[in-house]
Amino acid sequence: MRKFNREFLAYTILVLTVVTTVYFIAYFALKPASSVKFEEGDYSNYFPSTNVKIAIFGTSWCNACADARAYLKSMQLDFIEYDVEKSNEAKDFFAQLNGKAVPVILIGNLKMNGFNARATSKAIQILKQEQLVKVGQSSPTGK
Repeated sequence: MRKFNREFLAYTILVLTVVTTVYFIAYFALKPASSVKFEEGDYSNYFPSTNVKIAIFGTSWCNACADARAYLKSMQLDFIEYDVEKSNEAKDFFAQLNGKAVPVILIGNLKMNGFNARATSKAIQILKQEQLVKVGQSSPTGK
């Protein structure tokens, strides 16, 4: 009888572990983009030139950082990477941005904590719209 109880207990623990793991993976991986919060601010000091408007603060071992890099490369967008473990400047910037975990992604005047492809795409669309407005603005004198 004891053998049955031990096997049943082990099986029950295994099933509960699997169900809980699947739930948490689904919850965090499928989180809608609307739940990602953007923080607006003037982040121009973190971009090396006026042409680059995207920065990733991350590490070499971070999977979400690698996903963000791959996503931006697939969209053929220019961005700068700051490795917060290898560069003192990156560490200082990360601290100024109140970074708690990697990646921290800056897209124009928006800051995101973490990587979410849909949210990143939304931020890129916002950046492109802002750039179009700036390019298309008429001068104050109307000329």
